[in-house]
Amino acid sequence: MTIQKFAIFSTDGLPQGFYSDDVNKVIPDNAVKITHDQWVEFIENSGRKKWDGSKVADYTPPKQTKTELWIIDMRNSDMSMPRTLEDIIDALDDHVREAISAQTIEKYNSKKTLRSKKP
Repeated sequence: MTIQKFAIFSTDGLPQGFYSDDVNKVIPDNAVKITHDQWVEFIENSGRKKWDGSKVADYTPPKQTKTELWIIDMRNSDMSMPRTLEDIIDALDDHVREAISAQTIEKYNSKKTLRSKKP
């Protein structure tokens, strides 16, 4: 028996989920049958391919605004230093701040600079 693959796509044609009849007992009604090669093309080019209604096509995401890029940078920065910790460091006097590890201060200064560049 040949394994059949299916995909669900957004209105823009971007894949939102893949199904295989050997794994999934239920295939959604709105799933589109695709070939194994089409599935591989989507998997190997995540975010760069879309479904044009009958075949895989190139997809170029829209350019991000300066604000969107800043938000992404802030989220990445928040993972290494939460805002609460920034507030605590801001409240410290210079003597205590000097006692904190250089790496923490480096992350703090980097994030403070990034925050000041908000578009």
